[in-house]
Amino acid sequence: MQEAQHVKERRVFYRFSINIPVSCVGPSLNKPVNAYTHDISVEGLGLVTDTEIICGTILKICLQMADNGEKILTQGKVAWSNPTDDNKYRVGIKLDGLTLEPISLVLRTI
Repeated sequence: MQEAQHVKERRVFYRFSINIPVSCVGPSLNKPVNAYTHDISVEGLGLVTDTEIICGTILKICLQMADNGEKILTQGKVAWSNPTDDNKYRVGIKLDGLTLEPISLVLRTI
């Protein structure tokens, strides 16, 4: 029997589990895609959406903050996209040279 191999974690920054409504637009999308964050870090976002978004897609992303309605704009590239069991998609976004301040975003939602 073969031992399970351990996958090395490649993330540099901690990811915070947080749900923030998101709207995404991109040149290869027919219309804006609504989603919500699954997790967030300084350099990336994990999204959940009803729409499949292909790896490599460049997105402009708008996070809608519930506490004051502020819209936080950022952009990134889809690093991975996987279907889930509930007919949704988990999508990993690598932000383009821009960084978020996830701790302040998390504190605003609690």
